[in-house]
Amino acid sequence: MAMKTILLLYISLLLSSFTFFESKQSLENISRKKATYVTESANLKNALKDKPILLFSINDKWYYSIVKNLGELYEYFAILDSKNQLEYLESCLIENPKDFLVNAFNKELYRKEFTDLNAEFYNDGYEISNGNPTYFYFKDKEGKLYGESKLTTIINPIPIDSKLYYHMLMKTLSLSNK
Repeated sequence: MAMKTILLLYISLLLSSFTFFESKQSLENISRKKATYVTESANLKNALKDKPILLFSINDKWYYSIVKNLGELYEYFAILDSKNQLEYLESCLIENPKDFLVNAFNKELYRKEFTDLNAEFYNDGYEISNGNPTYFYFKDKEGKLYGESKLTTIINPIPIDSKLYYHMLMKTLSLSNK
């Protein structure tokens, strides 16, 4: 009888671990799929194709991207409505970009693995994590992702350059007023 109980507990633990892993993977995939939908939409596909991109989103709804094209940086704003349709789209050239924006296109600055609050980066804990969920990545011109993360709007420590993070956060928050 004791062996049966231990076996049932083991199977139960195994199944709950699998469910946790599966739900974590699906959260990752939802954000990645929505970001891909936005960046590959008919309105943006040609502008972003084969170019390095910094992407930041809040709630998988408000998207802010910076794209490097022929040495110049362009901003793209997009909002997904509740039916996953692009509701708002705007773009413009970033004139006289700050050094941290220019330097942000160096893939060596980013972690190669996905980062969330359970990642190795946060093994020693974090000071604060609060607010709406965010999603970030740097995609090189070959389409490889770096620095991919699913965190919160208020987070410390930040796994990317703090100036870049706050710039992208504030720009994305400005979309919520559109």
